[in-house]
Amino acid sequence: MKTKTKKHNINTSKTWIPDGYTLEENRSLGKIEWNPENITLWLSEKQKTSYVKGEDLLKEIKNPLTSSVLRYLLDNQELIPEKWKEKTNGYITWIYFHGTVLRDSYGGRCVLCLCWVGGWWDWRVLWLDNDWRAFDPSAVLASSPQNSESLNLPSDALSLDLHSRLQNVEQFLRNNFKGFTV
Repeated sequence: MKTKTKKHNINTSKTWIPDGYTLEENRSLGKIEWNPENITLWLSEKQKTSYVKGEDLLKEIKNPLTSSVLRYLLDNQELIPEKWKEKTNGYITWIYFHGTVLRDSYGGRCVLCLCWVGGWWDWRVLWLDNDWRAFDPSAVLASSPQNSESLNLPSDALSLDLHSRLQNVEQFLRNNFKGFTV
């Protein structure tokens, strides 16, 4: 008898907004199935050797994971890859979820991150006007819009009504093609 493995589906269009913050932007990827093999901890080329401002980095990132993924991982910590606990160049690795941009009570734009600190997983925020370095990777969906097989579409994608499918396509185009408008 086969044992069924529980699928971990996350709706990235829903957001987790911690108390004291408001939603500024959410770059939804629709529904995704959690699979660490499909996630990349991404660094920009400049970030690998120096630093980059968060606002500039935000413009470069493709397919960033959202706050809903971060919340799901905090609630299901057994799903977080052990490798994410490792330090980078002696520093705690702060894994950012740039798909959701928040605004703090002082008006600053910021994003959430996941970190292994003090022997447990926790979350933090960093303002987008700060610098990002090599120990500040962004969690991104590793799929490429050029390869339709790697889009990791939800299993019910083809069973949705036409209106819902069009909304999903429009959201995908907005997220992956700069300047796309409907």
